[in-house]
Amino acid sequence: MVPDAHLAKAESVKSVLALYSQQTTPTDRDFLGRKIYTLPLPGAPGGATRNLNYAASGGYIAISTDAGALEEYLRSSQGDGKSLRDIPGLAEATSKVGGSGTSLFGYSNESESMRALFDLFKNNPSSADAIGGNLAPLLGTAKLKDWVDVSLLPDYEKIAKYFYFSVYSGGTTPDGLNFKVFAPVSPQLKQ
Repeated sequence: MVPDAHLAKAESVKSVLALYSQQTTPTDRDFLGRKIYTLPLPGAPGGATRNLNYAASGGYIAISTDAGALEEYLRSSQGDGKSLRDIPGLAEATSKVGGSGTSLFGYSNESESMRALFDLFKNNPSSADAIGGNLAPLLGTAKLKDWVDVSLLPDYEKIAKYFYFSVYSGGTTPDGLNFKVFAPVSPQLKQ
């Protein structure tokens, strides 16, 4: 059974995102007793279709364009995994951006994101061209592979110490929008 608070959070996001994309409303499906909402994203480069997927679980709302990653998060949240608030340094980093009680607060595990990106490039070097599509305004007609040879990337473990996590917050003031980002130095670099 999904706690009412989780469902209310996901429904709130559904309402906000429906305003963002007035042409369509999110669809939902059940996964492990949770609702996963999906909203098509407009204007993906090259006419590709991308979706924004989100679900509430464990007191958080997880948002991803990768449905598999979101499902993995929901699977992992069923166990006795470590809570996000237990990450060393997160409380201090959160205070640097104004706290988690702001209108917008987010956490990004840069270490795992980069690990996944390196794995993708190592297993499928041509995937760099698809990711390079997001850089089209900068690259023009060039392909990312014309600038970067991903086959020369080192094993991720050799550079993992350079990646950690980041937090961000946002809100409004009488003067406009306020957006703050903080990325603490990885503890492995302090050794």
